[in-house]
Amino acid sequence: MAKRGELQGQVESCLRRFPKTRNSDVELTIRIWKEYFSQRIIEREKDGKEYVAIRDLFDLPREDNVKRIRAKFQNDFGRYLPTSLEVVKQRRINEGEWREYMRKFPIEDTPPQEIKKCPHGLPLQVNCPNCV
Repeated sequence: MAKRGELQGQVESCLRRFPKTRNSDVELTIRIWKEYFSQRIIEREKDGKEYVAIRDLFDLPREDNVKRIRAKFQNDFGRYLPTSLEVVKQRRINEGEWREYMRKFPIEDTPPQEIKKCPHGLPLQVNCPNCV
């Protein structure tokens, strides 16, 4: 499981690179799992669906911890605000401040940058036990 400082960096990285994650804590948590804990994701050959083994849930960041960190970035620091007005209203974020933020930092529809990974498929920021 990621330490709090590591998880904070992972949350910020995903919020910055994947704007859709700003609107959904579940989407953000799944993105973190895919980007930093891909060895825990099981893909069935039959249908291509992805799964997580129940035993692996103990080693993955929990959605409530991810949510707390995301909220701190958005509420306390005013960064990586949601891209959806509906989410802004649900979270009771000041609409005027949100509109000003969106004018200053428009969301581009460009694909996210590819994360460089080690030969074992882990992001280079994560200590791969096989590369050490």
